[in-house]
Amino acid sequence: MWVPLTSVGGSNSLVAESSPGLGDFHSFRAKPGEFVSFYGNRCWHYTVANTTQVTRVSFDVRVVLFELFDGQARGPSKTVSASIGDGGAMSSTSGGGKPLRLGEYYVEACVNE
Repeated sequence: MWVPLTSVGGSNSLVAESSPGLGDFHSFRAKPGEFVSFYGNRCWHYTVANTTQVTRVSFDVRVVLFELFDGQARGPSKTVSASIGDGGAMSSTSGGGKPLRLGEYYVEACVNE
C-alpha cells in the first residue's frame, strides 16, 4: 500500500502498471487521507522527476501474509536486515544494503531502544 501525505498526481506521484506485465503505466492520483493498494511486488512501479511545485511526501507499507512467508528461503527473495538506532537512523546489520528488485522484500526491521 502506498500512502501519500500530500496531494499527488502527474510527476509528483508514483507511476505503476495496472497488472503485472501489462506495461500500461499511469500516475496514481490521491489526496491526504487516501491510500493506493496495488501489487507492488509484481507490478513495475517507479517515480519520475517532480516538475511540479509540490513536494511529494509518502510512505509505503509492504504486507506479506504470514502463511506465505518463508523464513528459511535464501537467495534473491531476501535482502538485508535493517535496524533503527538512537536518533532514528536506519542502518544495515549485514554491513551493506542493495536495492530491491521486483519481487524482493526486506527480511526484517527492528527498533533499538
